[in-house]
Amino acid sequence: MDRAAGQDGRKLGARVAERLQAEILQSGWPVGHLIGSEAQLCARYEVSRNTLREAVRLLEAYGAIRTRPGEGGGLVVAAEPRAFMARAVANYLGFVDLGTNELFDARLLLESTGAALAVDRADEVEARRLLVLAERIDEAPAGPIALGLHGELRRAVIDLVGNPAMALFMSALNELTVELSTVGFGIPDRATERARGGLDDGFERAAKHKRAIVEAIVARDPYAAHGAMVADIELRREALLHARARGRQDAAPLGASAEALARAGMPREVKLGQQLAARMARQMHAEGRVEGERLGTEPALQAQFGVGRPVLREAIRLLEAYGVVRSRRGRGCGLMAGRPDPSYTIDIAVAYLDGLRLPPALLHEAWSPIAGAAAGLAARRGDPDQTCALEHRLDNAFPPAGGLDVEALTACHLQIAQMSGNRVYALAGEIILGAGKAHWRAALRHADSADLRADLDQVVDAVQAGDGLLAQRHMAAHLQALEARLAPPAAACAV
Repeated sequence: MDRAAGQDGRKLGARVAERLQAEILQSGWPVGHLIGSEAQLCARYEVSRNTLREAVRLLEAYGAIRTRPGEGGGLVVAAEPRAFMARAVANYLGFVDLGTNELFDARLLLESTGAALAVDRADEVEARRLLVLAERIDEAPAGPIALGLHGELRRAVIDLVGNPAMALFMSALNELTVELSTVGFGIPDRATERARGGLDDGFERAAKHKRAIVEAIVARDPYAAHGAMVADIELRREALLHARARGRQDAAPLGASAEALARAGMPREVKLGQQLAARMARQMHAEGRVEGERLGTEPALQAQFGVGRPVLREAIRLLEAYGVVRSRRGRGCGLMAGRPDPSYTIDIAVAYLDGLRLPPALLHEAWSPIAGAAAGLAARRGDPDQTCALEHRLDNAFPPAGGLDVEALTACHLQIAQMSGNRVYALAGEIILGAGKAHWRAALRHADSADLRADLDQVVDAVQAGDGLLAQRHMAAHLQALEARLAPPAAACAV
């Protein structure tokens, strides 16, 4: 029998969506696979048609499934798992109003690290493919074809990294960048942009950076690949800061971005409900809405955003799944501000990585650069209360009686990620460490923990002293000690 919400406060439709998505991930179904008819799925999950349809709309919103009409139709898989998992991560980060610098600091870290890894993992066939893409970018005129090629090259580099955990976040942050540059802030008129030289100059600079990335990978030069990727991402940061400075988010009408998205290289259509959800979340942050504050009734919100009931309800369902809003019935009814909750995103992303059965070396490879950067930022941004909490978790991880509490050690790493002030790092910690927890338990249960404790003590001392460089240095030593206890490095894995 259907219930409105579970103990976690989420509606049944959202929980059914999570179960259905987990089944898709665990089963490894290919794109186009028929999952089942509406009647079959209602019976499988023991829910009503309305509840199932609510779950389906959630998954359709970020491209996981689609409905195939006609005889023998039903729900089918619409995208590769990484694509719709990237959408889920991008949704959460977009709904919490991730800052431009927060977004690009994370992109710089992950993509420059990824470019250096790609140097060792690209074979001759892949190197030739990158060169062909770079040549096509050089030859393409400024416009939609060139933008599509830039997106194709970025995705090719992500594939070469060979680490699905890193690829998940690199893909999500790239997609969020494109969405913020188009759906969120509009695209200036192309003739106007070209008249002031911005369009052609931007394309020329971007093409030069892409060529440098490709040549460094082909030449097997990790330092040059790292530097070229940094230059390319800083150019994207500059472009998005310029878009935000224009303050065009209220001027760009919903539904007018399909051409802009294609021009910007977005690999999929963004539905109106998704666009509206992103806009509503940004407006709530801009207006300083607090949890429990009333946002308005359904008719009032339809009038405010100029949309029909179906589009508004699709947006609300998405926002509810991430805890951003909640609906209240009865007296004082309407839409209320909530508190963004990452648990949905964390649960499905951990299930995705668990399903890939990644070796611990790849999870460690994905977490190490983030942990190091987070330690440096924690020293600069952490407050005394947070540092005190970190010390408490450290004591729990290494009890006086000896041994090592893996759950508490994980909590130490997560506390440092939270103290960094970068929500990408915090979310990545929950997901990557969540997927790697079983490996840590197996590898560290009976290990000598003296050096692990000594290095983390020095990390905490550096954080207390506000010394970011020293915190990073000692975190690197701690991570090396962890790596020595895990399985030997594995070959790169298909993403």
